[in-house]
Amino acid sequence: MMSSSSNNRLAINQVRTRKFWMTMKNIAMIQKEKARQDSGVLVYLCTVYASYKEFSKAIRTGDFDLYLHSLPRLGSILFAFNHPNYVLIVG
Repeated sequence: MMSSSSNNRLAINQVRTRKFWMTMKNIAMIQKEKARQDSGVLVYLCTVYASYKEFSKAIRTGDFDLYLHSLPRLGSILFAFNHPNYVLIVG
């Protein structure tokens, strides 16, 4: 027969173990969310880079339609590099 103190120790250990695994699960969820956010940033940067490549191709080839298509997509880059006057022209 188990004494009440050993039952208490067992209950305390079970609670600690449960808290530990809940903490580990939370850490895993936080890591997954961070990875998702990082991939979102990566997708955004790839999109901006593609816009820049389109713009530079339009300039090099003299393609005015491509130039007009790619210019509004560069507004975020111009805004990021603190060129508000150009952003007003583009947007």
